[in-house]
Amino acid sequence: MSRERAKGEEAGSGPSGLSGGTDRDETVLGEPEPWAPWETRLVLWSLVFGGVGLIVLGLLVNTFLL
Repeated sequence: MSRERAKGEEAGSGPSGLSGGTDRDETVLGEPEPWAPWETRLVLWSLVFGGVGLIVLGLLVNTFLL
């Protein structure tokens, strides 16, 4: 391993050369887009289906395996 790479890893930058917590990270990402209404519905329906699926699978496990 080269000395420069070893120094970079010691400084917390990691093997990729990226370091967290710098101001430059925010300028690269830019402003976030506003949340669209269809995205809200998508997330809520996904949570509902996930919850229902969890309950159904829990009942099936309780019925057939326990």
